[in-house]
Amino acid sequence: MLLPSARVDLLLEDFALIGKIYTRFSPLREAEGIVVRNGKIDFTGSQEEVRKRARELGMEIIDRRGYTIIPGFIDSHMHLSSLGLSLMTLDLRGTKSIEELKSKMKDFIERGGKKAVLGRGWDQELFSEGRWPRASDIDEVAGDLP
Repeated sequence: MLLPSARVDLLLEDFALIGKIYTRFSPLREAEGIVVRNGKIDFTGSQEEVRKRARELGMEIIDRRGYTIIPGFIDSHMHLSSLGLSLMTLDLRGTKSIEELKSKMKDFIERGGKKAVLGRGWDQELFSEGRWPRASDIDEVAGDLP
């Protein structure tokens, strides 16, 4: 899966922004505005408080009422879609045998809702049987599930 890169249309270091702003998710906190100075959040509050502070500092006010603003996710390198996929797959890291693999697979299938089984993370060098899993090993547990 390839995801497009984000394009930045505007980059400001000092500004005030009015809108529905989630400053935190646990517990959920909202603000009507935010003041950013030197690229860092300086103040959050009501629309009136933010407008007043922005005027005092001589800042541009960007009005985005009707829009929702959430905290940014900043990471130097991340595969978010791969993480999401990994959470829906059978984790076989540390599995020591094909019999253990089949047991984990059976438990995974029994948890329900599976249209397919996708396993990841095994190291066949750790398997006591000294071989890779075969289609017959997998079919024994998965039956008709791909």
